[in-house]
Amino acid sequence: MGLLIGAGILLISSLTDVLVLGVVRTARVYFPTYLAVARLNIGNFLQRLEITVSIVFLLSGFVKFIISYLQGYC
Repeated sequence: MGLLIGAGILLISSLTDVLVLGVVRTARVYFPTYLAVARLNIGNFLQRLEITVSIVFLLSGFVKFIISYLQGYC
């Protein structure tokens, strides 16, 4: 079940990146989701949302490191 949820999230994220940025630009950029969120601007209310994406990237990298460390430790 978790595999299907993860695949769905990746599909939605990739599809959003391609629809917002285009195929060529999505292929060239290292973090296309960050760039797609940086382009998001809804009035004067929702701006500068890329900081939340940065925090999510950092937290997921930390969790990945911890899981890898614990796997090697045990």
